[in-house]
Amino acid sequence: MNDFLIHWFVVFVRVGALLMVLPGFAMTNIPGRVRIALALVISLVTGPIAVGDTPVGDHRLLVAVAGELGVGLVLGFVCRMMVFVIEVAGALITTDIGLQMSSAFSPLTNGATNVPTTLLQWLGLIMLFALNLHHWMIAAVIKSYTLVPIGAFRVNETLAMDLIRRSGTIFSIGVQMAAPLMAVSFVVTMVFALLNRAVPALNVFTDSFALRILSGLSVFGMTVSLSAQHISNLLHRLPDDVTKVAAMLGGH
Repeated sequence: MNDFLIHWFVVFVRVGALLMVLPGFAMTNIPGRVRIALALVISLVTGPIAVGDTPVGDHRLLVAVAGELGVGLVLGFVCRMMVFVIEVAGALITTDIGLQMSSAFSPLTNGATNVPTTLLQWLGLIMLFALNLHHWMIAAVIKSYTLVPIGAFRVNETLAMDLIRRSGTIFSIGVQMAAPLMAVSFVVTMVFALLNRAVPALNVFTDSFALRILSGLSVFGMTVSLSAQHISNLLHRLPDDVTKVAAMLGGH
């Protein structure tokens, strides 16, 4: 019975650490008791199939808990990259439109952020649950126990390089999502630059605000489907990304 509790607790540490940062589950809108209860249920289901020796002894238990905590946070970080991409795209869109002073509550970062970022985050959150990808992500976490058994956490160069590569793609995908708005902002800037040369008395800085906001919001509305496609591609890749990173954590 004692070994069962230790085994279950170690499994709970990995699942709980993941749910702390997993998009859609780490929101402050979800009570902490609900998240703990969900982690307990997943741990009870996963415990019998979790591979690995039960750590007996204070030293082995501490090492196992630290390792499982690291595994959960690393897998959660991989899932969290979708949020980082949306934040980069939203920041670029906000700067190009000229809505830096606007703010709204963010459902994924639990704080105030600019309006375009908030809209994209709500879009990503709705798509996450509408496509049932939260089920696939939980299934990938359960599968991770076959790839990273308890106590088999390994930090290696392959894992570090892969995380660096994934982090590097955050900015490139964010730029792709914001590219239409950046192009419109560039055209508006060029038009008013030419007008300033032709009519030096024109107050370009003030007069360009209205056109920049109007054109930016119009293009933003017309390209929402494109942004949704980028977010959908990111979401569909998450279960495979979690599995691949888990394999690297296990030294495969």
